[in-house]
Amino acid sequence: MKRATKGALKSSLRDRGIEVALAPSRRLSHAHYTRVRRFRLPAAVAATLHRPAQGAMLVDVDRILNRAGFSYAASGWHPYVAALEEYLADPRATYATSVLRAFYERFQPTTVRGLLLDERGTPEGRLATWPAVERLIDLWSATAEDVDRTRRSLAGMHELPHSQYRGPNPDLFGAKHLSRVVDAYHSFVRVGYQPEVYGFVTGYFLTRGDDYRFVLGHGNHRVAALSVLGQQQIAVRLRESHPPVVAESDLARWTTRRGGLLDMAEVEAVFDRFFRDDSKQRAEALGIT
Repeated sequence: MKRATKGALKSSLRDRGIEVALAPSRRLSHAHYTRVRRFRLPAAVAATLHRPAQGAMLVDVDRILNRAGFSYAASGWHPYVAALEEYLADPRATYATSVLRAFYERFQPTTVRGLLLDERGTPEGRLATWPAVERLIDLWSATAEDVDRTRRSLAGMHELPHSQYRGPNPDLFGAKHLSRVVDAYHSFVRVGYQPEVYGFVTGYFLTRGDDYRFVLGHGNHRVAALSVLGQQQIAVRLRESHPPVVAESDLARWTTRRGGLLDMAEVEAVFDRFFRDDSKQRAEALGIT
C-alpha cells in the first residue's frame, strides 16, 4: 500500500476514534507491538475537529506543554517564552546573557526521570535508568527496542546529544533556537499565523476526565511566539506514530503488568505532573525566574 494511501486510511480511522499503533519496525518478530485501539478526544476539542482545515482541531494554549512538561500558559513558565519576553523587553540583549542560556546551564538531567520528574520524592524505577534523550521522552510510545537501541548508540559517548529540552548545549545551538522563536514572533506580527503556510503544530493528548493537556511534538518555537502574542487557541493536528490520547483511566496499559515498560507508580507520577505542575516551581528551583 502506498504511503499516501496508508496516511489517508490512518487519518480516516483516527476521525472515527480508532488508532492503529504499528510495530516499531517491519520485522515480523515485532508484530506483537501492533495494536488497534479506540480513543476519545476531549469533548471541547472534538467539537472543533476539521476546523479550520481537514484533520485539524483547536486546543487552548494554556493547556499546551512541551515534551518535558514546560507550560506555554501565561500562568506557567517555559524557557522559550521567557527568552522571547526578555528579548522584546531589550532587543539589544544577546544570547550570552539570556534566560535560555541560563536554563541550559542549570537544567542538565541525565535521565528521563530527572527530565520529567522531580528526582526527590518521586518513584525511582526504570525511568531512572533511561538516558534523557528525545526519543525516550515519549514514554507512551517507547518500546523495549527503543530503549536498548538508544543505550547502545550512547555507549562510549562522553555526554548526551544536544536537546532543546535540557542542557548542556553549546551557545551556537541555544542561540539558533532563540533566533527561531524571535523570527516566528516577527513573522506572525507581520502576517499572522497561517498554519496552512507555516505547517500545523502536532502532538498528543493527556486526558483526565473532561480536562486535557496537549503535549507538543512539533511546533515549539511557533507556540512560544503565539503564547507571547496572547493567542488563546491554536489549530493542531495529531502526531503520527504516537498514541493520540493517553487517558488517566487507561494508564495501566503502559505498565509491566500489561506488557509495558514501567511500574504503575512511575506512569502515574509522570501523568500527574503534566496536570499538576505549571513548571514555575522548576524555574524557581533553578533560580531563573
